[in-house]
Amino acid sequence: MEGQVAFQFVPDPGRVKPSLSDRQVFMPPRPLETPLPSYPQSELVRNTAPVTVVVRIFVGTDGSVDQVSDSPLEGSRRIDTGDPFRASVEQAVRGWRFVSGRVRTLAESEGSDGERKPDFRVIADETPVRTYLDLRFTFEVIDGEGRVRSE
Repeated sequence: MEGQVAFQFVPDPGRVKPSLSDRQVFMPPRPLETPLPSYPQSELVRNTAPVTVVVRIFVGTDGSVDQVSDSPLEGSRRIDTGDPFRASVEQAVRGWRFVSGRVRTLAESEGSDGERKPDFRVIADETPVRTYLDLRFTFEVIDGEGRVRSE
């Protein structure tokens, strides 16, 4: 038997936006490697109803996941860290890699047409920042196969 697991990024409506100047922009982390968790073999024989696990991951300035916790968002439920589904999620996301979140500082370019008016903005500085993402994973058994579905 096999299991299916899906995940989706969950927007946090209460997220506090960073304080930026009018010359700065926040670039969220960009996923590079995101292998899905495995469906726990011990749970396949039970043929359980779909299970949802919602976690908050913290992406460090080096692009690695440096912390995993239960998400405080609606629809999450506290799960015992000994739960095989939660353990599978944590094991998988700790191996994920990202281009870290960044704060870019922009500067005006010099005009290329002989005018003093800038033609475009250039990146003058870029600082990596630690940030978090909320993720929802859905484990389910379909036609005798356990799956992790991706949305």
